[in-house]
Amino acid sequence: INKLEKTNNTPPQLPIDAKKPLPLPPTPPSSNVILKNTKLEAKAKAEAKAKTELDAKVKAEAEAKAEAEAKAYKDAKIKSDSEAKAKLKAEANAKAELDLKNLEKECGESYKSNDYNNALLKCAELSNKNNIYGIRIMAQMYLNGHGINQNISKANELFIQTAASGDIWSINHLADNAMKNKDYINAYKWFSKGEELDDTNSVYQLGLFYYNGLGVTQDFGISYSKFIKSAEKN
Repeated sequence: INKLEKTNNTPPQLPIDAKKPLPLPPTPPSSNVILKNTKLEAKAKAEAKAKTELDAKVKAEAEAKAEAEAKAYKDAKIKSDSEAKAKLKAEANAKAELDLKNLEKECGESYKSNDYNNALLKCAELSNKNNIYGIRIMAQMYLNGHGINQNISKANELFIQTAASGDIWSINHLADNAMKNKDYINAYKWFSKGEELDDTNSVYQLGLFYYNGLGVTQDFGISYSKFIKSAEKN
């Protein structure tokens, strides 16, 4: 036996526990399991993608909403500021118009009551604002030397300015002066200006011009039409 042991080249075997079974190799997954896992992975990816897209959509909507609200606020503020400016301008214009009317009243009342010092003060202020009424009263003051040195040349210059701007009183004054001086051409010119402005007296006077042939060719037909027109205006 000892000899056999010496000549046997078989390596020694470990003792086997007959009661403990050997582990089995892992079972490879079936095709159904693989397919199921693939579907689950695809579903998870789709859900993740859908969530990403939803988050992006929500973010975009939130940004668009915020931008729209900011724009609406800006537009509302611009509109509010514009309306406030327009209101302030309207109020300022209304106040300026009221102040002008009060100044016209003081100018006229002072002149009519022979308070020429105050009239000069108020009417000169109006005149400096290019107010036609104020300029005309100043012209009357220059014409008559009321509260100021008489200056007929300056008075006529101002009357021409106010008449050209449509002041009926000045138009009639210049026309009447021309009539007194038998300057029928200028008288006709100013009465024609008055007729353009629908002044009844100017229309009537032109009727007389055609009736009498003053500076124009005598024409009873035109004369009659002017008288009818002025009569209809009372």
